[in-house]
Amino acid sequence: MQNTRALNRHLWYLTAEMVPLALFSHDVPETERRALADALLDAKQPTLQTPLNQFGAGWGKPKFPSVTISMRTRLCELVGVDSWFTLHLLQPPSSSSQ
Repeated sequence: MQNTRALNRHLWYLTAEMVPLALFSHDVPETERRALADALLDAKQPTLQTPLNQFGAGWGKPKFPSVTISMRTRLCELVGVDSWFTLHLLQPPSSSSQ
Protein backbone atom coordinates (compact mmCIF):
# COMPACT_ATOMS: atom_id res chain seq x y z
CA MET A 1 0.00 0.00 0.00
CA GLN A 2 2.77 2.44 0.91
CA ASN A 3 4.64 1.64 -2.35
CA THR A 4 1.51 2.47 -4.34
CA ARG A 5 1.22 5.88 -2.66
CA ALA A 6 4.87 6.60 -3.38
CA LEU A 7 4.41 5.61 -7.02
CA ASN A 8 1.35 7.84 -7.33
CA ARG A 9 3.41 10.86 -6.22
CA HIS A 10 5.70 10.35 -9.19
CA LEU A 11 3.21 9.79 -12.00
CA TRP A 12 4.46 12.86 -13.83
CA TYR A 13 7.48 10.79 -14.88
CA LEU A 14 5.07 8.62 -16.84
CA THR A 15 3.34 11.29 -18.92
CA ALA A 16 3.50 11.10 -22.69
CA GLU A 17 6.01 13.98 -22.77
CA MET A 18 8.48 12.27 -20.43
CA VAL A 19 8.31 8.68 -21.69
CA PRO A 20 10.50 9.26 -24.81
CA LEU A 21 13.45 10.10 -22.57
CA ALA A 22 13.69 6.38 -21.82
CA LEU A 23 14.97 5.93 -25.39
CA PHE A 24 18.24 7.49 -24.28
CA SER A 25 18.74 5.40 -21.13
CA HIS A 26 20.93 2.32 -21.11
CA ASP A 27 19.13 1.29 -17.90
CA VAL A 28 16.02 0.54 -19.99
CA PRO A 29 16.28 -2.86 -21.68
CA GLU A 30 16.77 -2.84 -25.45
CA THR A 31 13.47 -4.66 -25.99
CA GLU A 32 11.59 -1.92 -24.09
CA ARG A 33 13.36 0.85 -26.00
CA ARG A 34 12.52 -0.90 -29.29
CA ALA A 35 8.84 -1.23 -28.29
CA LEU A 36 8.84 2.43 -27.24
CA ALA A 37 10.33 3.50 -30.57
CA ASP A 38 7.77 1.40 -32.46
CA ALA A 39 4.93 2.97 -30.46
CA LEU A 40 6.29 6.44 -31.25
CA LEU A 41 6.43 5.67 -34.93
CA ASP A 42 2.84 4.40 -34.77
CA ALA A 43 1.66 7.56 -32.99
CA LYS A 44 0.64 10.36 -35.30
CA GLN A 45 3.19 13.15 -35.20
CA PRO A 46 1.35 16.45 -34.60
CA THR A 47 2.08 19.60 -36.54
CA LEU A 48 1.58 21.76 -33.44
CA GLN A 49 4.60 22.99 -31.52
CA THR A 50 2.98 22.65 -28.07
CA PRO A 51 1.59 19.67 -26.15
CA LEU A 52 -2.06 18.91 -26.83
CA ASN A 53 -3.02 17.11 -23.62
CA GLN A 54 -2.44 19.81 -21.01
CA PHE A 55 -4.64 21.62 -18.55
CA GLY A 56 -4.12 24.88 -16.69
CA ALA A 57 -2.70 28.23 -17.79
CA GLY A 58 0.21 28.65 -20.16
CA TRP A 59 2.04 25.47 -21.05
CA GLY A 60 -0.06 23.84 -18.36
CA LYS A 61 0.24 20.64 -16.43
CA PRO A 62 0.26 17.25 -18.12
CA LYS A 63 -2.74 15.01 -18.01
CA PHE A 64 -1.76 11.71 -16.50
CA PRO A 65 -2.07 8.54 -18.55
CA SER A 66 -5.56 7.14 -18.92
CA VAL A 67 -4.26 3.60 -18.44
CA THR A 68 -4.08 2.17 -14.95
CA ILE A 69 -0.41 2.09 -14.09
CA SER A 70 0.86 -1.06 -12.42
CA MET A 71 4.13 -2.93 -12.17
CA ARG A 72 3.22 -4.60 -15.49
CA THR A 73 2.69 -1.35 -17.41
CA ARG A 74 5.14 -0.99 -20.28
CA LEU A 75 6.56 2.36 -21.36
CA CYS A 76 5.27 1.82 -24.88
CA GLU A 77 1.71 1.83 -23.50
CA LEU A 78 2.21 5.41 -22.28
CA VAL A 79 3.19 6.91 -25.64
CA GLY A 80 0.84 9.55 -26.97
CA VAL A 81 0.72 12.38 -29.44
CA ASP A 82 2.53 14.62 -26.93
CA SER A 83 5.50 12.25 -26.89
CA TRP A 84 6.61 13.86 -30.12
CA PHE A 85 6.74 17.27 -28.41
CA THR A 86 9.70 16.21 -26.26
CA LEU A 87 11.55 14.85 -29.27
CA HIS A 88 10.86 18.10 -31.11
CA LEU A 89 12.38 20.06 -28.21
CA LEU A 90 15.46 17.84 -28.05
CA GLN A 91 15.94 17.87 -31.83
CA PRO A 92 18.13 14.75 -31.92
CA PRO A 93 20.14 14.35 -35.12
CA SER A 94 18.44 12.30 -37.81
CA SER A 95 20.17 9.29 -39.28
CA SER A 96 20.29 11.04 -42.69
CA SER A 97 22.47 13.84 -41.28
CA GLN A 98 25.21 11.54 -40.03
